[in-house]
Amino acid sequence: MSEHLRRIVHRDPPAWTGIKFRCAKLHRVVDSTGEATSHYNTIYDVLKSRGWKEWGAPANVTAMGAGGGGGAASSTTASTRGQQGQQQQTDVGEMGNNSCADNDELQNATTVASQQQHTSAVTNSTAASATTSAGTATAAPLSRADRDGMKQDWHIFWADKDWIHSELEKLHLEPHQKVNHFRNHYEITRKDLLSKNVKRHKRMLEREGRWEEAAKYNVLPVTFVLPQEYSMFVEEFRRVGGVWIMKPVGRSQGTGIFMVTKLSQIQQWKPAESSAIGGGYGRGAGGGRGNKDHGDAMLHDEEGPEAYIVQKYIEKPLLIGGRKFDLRIYALVTGYQPLTVWLSREGFARFSLTRYSADSVRDPAKLSSHLTNVAVQKNLFSKDNTYQRTGGKWEIPRMKQYLINKIGRERTKDLFLQFEDIIIYSLLAVQKVIIADRHCFEMYGFDIMIDADYRAILIEVNASPSLTANTKADYDMKFGTLDDLLTILDFEKYLSGSETRVGGFDLIYKGGPVPGHTESMLGTRNDRQESLKKLAQEVQLRALVGVNGKAEGG
Repeated sequence: MSEHLRRIVHRDPPAWTGIKFRCAKLHRVVDSTGEATSHYNTIYDVLKSRGWKEWGAPANVTAMGAGGGGGAASSTTASTRGQQGQQQQTDVGEMGNNSCADNDELQNATTVASQQQHTSAVTNSTAASATTSAGTATAAPLSRADRDGMKQDWHIFWADKDWIHSELEKLHLEPHQKVNHFRNHYEITRKDLLSKNVKRHKRMLEREGRWEEAAKYNVLPVTFVLPQEYSMFVEEFRRVGGVWIMKPVGRSQGTGIFMVTKLSQIQQWKPAESSAIGGGYGRGAGGGRGNKDHGDAMLHDEEGPEAYIVQKYIEKPLLIGGRKFDLRIYALVTGYQPLTVWLSREGFARFSLTRYSADSVRDPAKLSSHLTNVAVQKNLFSKDNTYQRTGGKWEIPRMKQYLINKIGRERTKDLFLQFEDIIIYSLLAVQKVIIADRHCFEMYGFDIMIDADYRAILIEVNASPSLTANTKADYDMKFGTLDDLLTILDFEKYLSGSETRVGGFDLIYKGGPVPGHTESMLGTRNDRQESLKKLAQEVQLRALVGVNGKAEGG
């Protein structure tokens, strides 16, 4: 559990001692020899820090930080974590089945001393020997078959998406077990399906005459899926012209993106007359979701081009210092029935380090001024002093203060409520199609842009927002966010269920708007330690009242 709760709340035996976690190696790096290896990322540090036991580890290897006075929550001390920004390694992106949790950002990723220690400990425990206070004991390595055959008695599995798609439905999970993705999360995280679901929900509301409510679902730029909506796109293009942006539906990290100013640039997506009806996604025109429902692979084959979306380009974005930016905002969904959404106060703005020019859209060499994706910026500016110092990011509180100074507190308040509306309405648009498994939760990364008229626009939703970091501040933010996420999931059964604030998260929707929620807490002071201390005191008080009540009843 969170260190702050651990220090104040006392139970015998401690509630966290029986909790087991399982974590996939979700981050790939190249070491000094050029060897590509798998490493755990920030979530592994957090899971270890809570004193939970690692599922599948030999019995004589205990979780780091468990027991011992309660307050020593982790071998990852604040000073050790602070070294993360200085320990640079090269991320090689998606290399194998377990890399997809970082599939939206190719970070200037660092593997901190604590991560190296954790990885070494796990490697030693499963393949060689483990040292305890009593000496050294040898443990036989666990094969994949052995691990798969073991009793699935973990409480939480932070898995990669491939495992969710291929293995989750084969398991019978106990009520207390949770995994970090919904089975068909792609309904909101794949670009084409997000557009389809938002349009479908909006049309349903319009058919019911709920025009005012339907207008709230104008959260995306004008979007068409190619090749199946090619004719509709051509009609719109001839009507409004301008600049459009093409994005592959199944890729990430800025790959495959290009600008469109002429129809001749996308002739390969023009469907043949014989395939104007039927087909599948990425296989000609029309149809359903194709062979790869989760859409993590590139969707193309010999029968047709790769599936893309084409969106009206935001030609007049809000600029800061002449540079384009977008916002990465974290939202935790603990359930879809009822829809329950927690919003992190933390997040960041991602900047292009190239000054923006609308005239450069026709020059592929200047695409970096139009893309704020970390992977694109890192590849171009990894040796730049500004990038090394800031990672090309501002924390959202800094961004919020900048906007308050520029446009005033009330307009900034309205803008941040727009961010929340975008998150809630996009989730409501997929509520009926997401498999509402009580064993699932998900932290989504919402990417939102602001145009020159201070209108918020949703760009995409990520099922696996990057959990690696390229600065100390980035690591500390992600560590705290993930720690609070695990507190909300409440494996220790300390919460009452009526909380609206846990650490750096605020409840913004639970089957409807949260009563009294009139101002977004996104970007406000994240006094998470004070919040957790207050929460722990409430837990203590409930326990005391319960004990006294039992005594009086007896």
